[in-house]
Amino acid sequence: MKASPFISGSDEKNFIIRAGICYAIVCTDMTDKEAITAKINRDSPTGTSHPWTLCEDTQEEKNPRPCSDTPGNFHYFFEC
Repeated sequence: MKASPFISGSDEKNFIIRAGICYAIVCTDMTDKEAITAKINRDSPTGTSHPWTLCEDTQEEKNPRPCSDTPGNFHYFFEC
């Protein structure tokens, strides 16, 4: 993933969080969606009464999507 002004970071090498006010993207090689959701809510809470939740797939967009920068990683999209 390219640099962003909204970087929350992470303590793990292969778990990168980029968060804005109402959205977040996680780039990781993890595949367990529940574990990813728990980790983003622990490492980078929303600051509101609503936790991060995975965005739902649409006909045009799938969640997650392969990362073009790091083979084997996926981008998971969250909203709050």
